[in-house]
Amino acid sequence: MAARVVALSIWLLMTASAQAVPTTCGASDVLAKLRVESPEGYQRVASAARDVPNGEGMLWKIEKPGLAPSYLFGTMHSTDPRADRQVARVRPLVRQSRAVAVEISELVTPGLKDKASQEIARAGLARSGNALEGLWPPSNRAMVEDVLGTRGLPPERAQRLETWFLIVALSSPPCERQRRNLGLISVDEKIGLAAQKSGKAPVGLEKLEDQIAVLRRIGGFNPSLALIQVARSQSEVADMRETMTQAYIGDRLGELAALARLSEVLAGQPATIGHDSFSRALLDDRNEVMRERALPLLEKGGAFIAVGALHLPGERGLVALLKSSGYNVNVVKRR
Repeated sequence: MAARVVALSIWLLMTASAQAVPTTCGASDVLAKLRVESPEGYQRVASAARDVPNGEGMLWKIEKPGLAPSYLFGTMHSTDPRADRQVARVRPLVRQSRAVAVEISELVTPGLKDKASQEIARAGLARSGNALEGLWPPSNRAMVEDVLGTRGLPPERAQRLETWFLIVALSSPPCERQRRNLGLISVDEKIGLAAQKSGKAPVGLEKLEDQIAVLRRIGGFNPSLALIQVARSQSEVADMRETMTQAYIGDRLGELAALARLSEVLAGQPATIGHDSFSRALLDDRNEVMRERALPLLEKGGAFIAVGALHLPGERGLVALLKSSGYNVNVVKRR
């Protein structure tokens, strides 16, 4: 019973009321700043973005002789209203499609979303001890507790949560939660809503428990250090979200992929072992699952597949995987 009460309180915390906030969350575009302050660094990122395989855009047409065309669309798990520019261009395709698939169908389906959110909250309850005890020295623990407190998670509550859950809580700017409190929904949810309005129940390409298993890997080999780092870099978290939003609404998919490993790109280094391992778990392994579950829909034609944009590009991205499955997959340029 106590666990249920704590899980419910976490969920209520996520849905509490708040006032309107600026769209940009008070953040700035890292690349715009880099272009002025370090042209060489900016060119490194631009070059890395150009080198990303299948990094040309967010919307792709999937074709095979004898089948009605299908579409693959990259979403952003964000409530930023500026992302509506991308949603507006695909809404007609959602309406005319035979079937619509998303990552987790429960998270975009009214009536199921609250239950799924509570399930994630229950998964975040600590099973491996006090998440704050591993923070050293004491000054780091105090800093993390202060930052969590600004997110409505005082120490007595935070210590009962898994470290990965706390990292996730601090990995998006506070205004993202505030926008949700105002009733704004994410790009994924808007796609799900458009599907339902046209009489189609979204199909899930993943199971909720599978995604929770991936979230549990956030932080890698040293989750305590990862928690300290994300707490210490809160202004950078907001700036990076703003930068990625600008890339998303600008249809710059390759840039999004380059931004995912910005520090390594600027240093001119290949992906580190830790990043490479987590990237496989977060993207590559899941891409394989998504491809296998999308193929039955694509084989009937007329499908609309919407998943996080970072699942699309790269040598092991969904665009490449679908091409290797015998489909012609080409970017749809904005008019």
